[in-house]
Amino acid sequence: MSAVPVHIVDHPLVHDALVTLRDETTTPQHFRTAATRISVLLAAE
Repeated sequence: MSAVPVHIVDHPLVHDALVTLRDETTTPQHFRTAATRISVLLAAE
């Protein structure tokens, strides 16, 4: 099995969105918003 390439992102806005994703009290709407923010930031990078 070949290794999957890993891309490490060290960006303050991604870190902020990850905090929201990991928070157990995050509502589904806020979770989706944070996931979208991460997707946009990764696509721009």
